[in-house]
Amino acid sequence: PKCVKCAGDHLTKECLKDIKTPPKCCLCDGPHPANYLQCPRNPANHPPKQKQPQPKPENSWRKRMNSAPPKTTAPRQNFAISEEDFPQLPTTSK
Repeated sequence: PKCVKCAGDHLTKECLKDIKTPPKCCLCDGPHPANYLQCPRNPANHPPKQKQPQPKPENSWRKRMNSAPPKTTAPRQNFAISEEDFPQLPTTSK
């Protein structure tokens, strides 16, 4: 923790700084306390920066598919199916 009054390595409530000695900012080392609103390093004086959109991650599978040689498949054979290929199943009587 830093002291708001003297920028020391202690809590502000434990500070022994004399009232007559000038304060020291722990943010910018200026002659003001750290909670001074006009401090150039005060986060309240700086609006948050707009986040830049991250580039979309590269899809490694799509890259792999695009760089792979095209598949050559053999032409499909036409299998003619007839009822003779599927004879009637025997029936069982109960």
